[in-house]
Amino acid sequence: MPAAGAGGAGRAARRGRRGRAPPPRGGAPAAARARARAGAGAGAGARGPAVPGGGPAAGRRGARARGGAEGGGAGGGARGGGPPLRAGIFYATGTQETVAAAELVREGLACGGGLAVEAPERIGSTSMRDLGAFDFLALGCPSYLWEANRVSALEWDTVEPPFDDPLDLAGTKVAVFGCGRQLEYPDNFVDGLGIVWEMMQARGAELVGRTSAELYVGAYEFNYSRAAEPRKGGRAGGTFCGLALDNGTQAELTEERVAAWCAQLRRELGLDGDD
Repeated sequence: MPAAGAGGAGRAARRGRRGRAPPPRGGAPAAARARARAGAGAGAGARGPAVPGGGPAAGRRGARARGGAEGGGAGGGARGGGPPLRAGIFYATGTQETVAAAELVREGLACGGGLAVEAPERIGSTSMRDLGAFDFLALGCPSYLWEANRVSALEWDTVEPPFDDPLDLAGTKVAVFGCGRQLEYPDNFVDGLGIVWEMMQARGAELVGRTSAELYVGAYEFNYSRAAEPRKGGRAGGTFCGLALDNGTQAELTEERVAAWCAQLRRELGLDGDD
């Protein structure tokens, strides 16, 4: 969790985004891709049932529900010979640590079949409508302390759902990962994970990839984390809403932690068994 001086690039990125026009109401690439997938998977009658305020997500939710019923759950594509699940990895970063973690996550998720993992992309260069085109999302979340008790997740701070489709991620499985400093910032350890997950939860996403002390080689010590349950720490014995990494204190454990987490995610998605 670098201090404010290291976050100039993040502030500049946010200032640049404020001047950008919002995506147009119609003709969004992700919405078109989602409709095409729904039509290809179930024919002309493939649309899901109408929902109040039914926007582009309605068709995606219907298509995912049918895929689970017909293909045997999230891993139906892998085990039943159907198309692989589409996985997207998006991140924000100020020091490139989250970029490196995102690459490790991509490698770990791609070990085995059933998942088409796309190259990690920076969230600031992505249309919010594009997120809804994926079956699974892994989101990289930095934690920057600008001032006392005010943590920023950089570009994630200004991410909002499409204005005409606030539950655009309903039916999408989402996992979060990120970097922090347990000794330098014990009162805000990996808060960015909690910030981003709360955003995704509000958009209807389903959380996967919670972690507990059992995942780690070596424990974490912190006072408070918005990403932890319970939020008050000590030696971490509770759970995090995602994968917490500390490359300042425990960099030698990062690769092992990411590999274990990716194996857990593949099991939760129904792609691999427990053996």
